[in-house]
Amino acid sequence: MTRMLIVFLFFIAICAGIMMVQMGGRYPWI
Repeated sequence: MTRMLIVFLFFIAICAGIMMVQMGGRYPWI
C-alpha cells in the first residue's frame, strides 16, 4: 500500500511538471 502511494505521488508530480511546461513558462531548471 505504501508503494502504491509513492507511485501515485510520483505520477502527480510528473503530471504537474508537464502541465507547468505546457502553461507557456520557461523554467531554468528544466
